[in-house]
Amino acid sequence: MGKRSAWVPADPGIGALTIIQLVLTHIICNIQPVASLPCSYQNPRVEDVLFEVPIGYTSSKDKHRKIRSTIPTKFHSLRIHLHYDDSVLELEPEKQLYINSSLLPEAAGFWERALRVRRAEGPIKLRRKCLTQHYYFRPDQKTVACELGCKEQTTCGEAFIPPEHLLECQFCSNPDACATLGSAGEGVEGADFILYVAAKHTKRCENADTLAYAAHCQQEQTYDRPIAGHVNLCPSALSTQSHDQELLISTVKHEMVHALGFSAGLFAFFRDEQGRPRTKRNRYGKPLHLNAESGYYEWDESTIAKIPRPDWWTSQGNLLHEVTMMVTPRVRDEARKHFGCPSLEGAELENQGGEGTALTHWEKRLFENEAMTGTHTQNPVYSRLTLALLEDSGWYRPNYDVAESLYWGQDLGCDFVKKSCGDWIRQRKDGNSGAYPFCEHIKHDGKKSLAVTRCTSQRDSLALCNLVPYKKELPKVEVREEIHDVNWLKIKKALMVLWRYTVTRPAALICIARGPKGGVEKSVVSPNTWLDVICIHVQTARSMLVLRAPKSCTPATALGRKYKFDRCEVAGYVKVF
Repeated sequence: MGKRSAWVPADPGIGALTIIQLVLTHIICNIQPVASLPCSYQNPRVEDVLFEVPIGYTSSKDKHRKIRSTIPTKFHSLRIHLHYDDSVLELEPEKQLYINSSLLPEAAGFWERALRVRRAEGPIKLRRKCLTQHYYFRPDQKTVACELGCKEQTTCGEAFIPPEHLLECQFCSNPDACATLGSAGEGVEGADFILYVAAKHTKRCENADTLAYAAHCQQEQTYDRPIAGHVNLCPSALSTQSHDQELLISTVKHEMVHALGFSAGLFAFFRDEQGRPRTKRNRYGKPLHLNAESGYYEWDESTIAKIPRPDWWTSQGNLLHEVTMMVTPRVRDEARKHFGCPSLEGAELENQGGEGTALTHWEKRLFENEAMTGTHTQNPVYSRLTLALLEDSGWYRPNYDVAESLYWGQDLGCDFVKKSCGDWIRQRKDGNSGAYPFCEHIKHDGKKSLAVTRCTSQRDSLALCNLVPYKKELPKVEVREEIHDVNWLKIKKALMVLWRYTVTRPAALICIARGPKGGVEKSVVSPNTWLDVICIHVQTARSMLVLRAPKSCTPATALGRKYKFDRCEVAGYVKVF
């Protein structure tokens, strides 16, 4: 019999703090899986990615982005070239053998079987990193030259790219004084994507939950497809024990998908099946809007859209809840078929977990053990939905025969996919139908185990319900209205006031924010209603500010970045997250 499974309904978003009030018996709806591991992905910032890598396509006679009459129509099996950084050679011999002969070949082999791409002519030769962040670009020739010169070494994530994989250094001291230094390497023949594999103990590896992480680092110039990426295997997490290998292989496969296309840093570069950008471009061929805070380009609503759910049920009443959905054609069709909901707008993306989890994974509440949710659970599967997203990038044609079956939420209809899990459970229990696919059996009451194992609905494994009692007083939550015109914070419908601290209440907190039409005065806290204020960024769903200031406006530090108000006025002390 298969491994035990603990099914996981995830947090529903704007009701993140109200969802625990859905069950009046103080049983938390948001249960966590046994031995769950969060994804450690981080979206690469635009300054960490090199664009415009020259690559030729057999059928592409005119490489100008606006002309697509001769785009390649044939797709061939994806070829992933694995290049091992010297850090891998520093591992114990048995770990080296496992990485080289099993872990990476098996993970890469899965995606080689699953995906086809437009095949390029000749070897891949990557760009060199510049000495500065500035470079010269000639749109007519699609050539890039560094300002002043190139770095001695070019990296992709934690790995060093060998000189033989690189183009010559092209640089300019001014637009009329350009030169070439050195010669190009031989490149990588017979590949469509280069994955640089490292095994370094980095700061990110200090998190005990981090097994590996990956991202793309270079994109080709014709279709913007990621053409090179990296994966770093945390040495302390590597195990050659047979019972650990399933989790490691699943993790590497998951991280590789981020490098291949499932990334908020790549969504703005998606193309339709004719090779046309889904997001509008500027004269240099880049998406129109760069989000300076997140560090990646923003997409049009034809790719990802915010969809309002006006009747989102909580124990305190219905709320207007906004979900973020991938709305590209094949993703929409697959989501509708899976849930049996013809009116479904697309597939919901994760709205929690901070940068690297939010927007870059499927919503856990709805897709549970789909491998591209933000938390690894037992029996992860790569479903047709994930393959559909990769097809909607315009870069791949999937082999849907390799898709694995996802049963969570299957054919449960529009109520399941469009309403809160609390509403679903409430309606099901009122109709004596049970909480399926959620569970309602308490695992432990604080004194003794009450765990019950049962067969899953597929009858292929045992499942354990991971509910525990919540005995403390539930926090009171007040959801505030939308704040307009505070553009520099990019706040949109996300101010929540939490009653947590017992300090002197200020009469009001007023911030004067810079806007396109001058200063805009907004009272972010009304008199007599304040204790804590949380401002959540729309794109990254993470806390924005930390400020403690008596009657003055001082720089506020949040997540390593500083923000300044033009003026803040407060009576007493305030702590703003």
